[in-house]
Amino acid sequence: MIIGITGTIGAGKGMVVEYLKATRGFAHFSARRFITREVEKRGLSPTRDAMKAVADDLRAHHAPSYIIEELYRQAVSHGGERRH
Repeated sequence: MIIGITGTIGAGKGMVVEYLKATRGFAHFSARRFITREVEKRGLSPTRDAMKAVADDLRAHHAPSYIIEELYRQAVSHGGERRH
């Protein structure tokens, strides 16, 4: 099972993720972590401005849905199921 969780800053996404990981064994594929890795690959500091610029660049050069498609691919490769 793959579940996507979205929301604004401070909405409680992290709490939901931690609950699902702790009680149901879900894996977590983070858009923030994905973008941070790309920022660091480019030799930039992971500031909010750099993260936004890199995310915008990825979407401009690939597709608007590129980041989520990559996370989905990772989840499917992982098995799209709970860890035991």
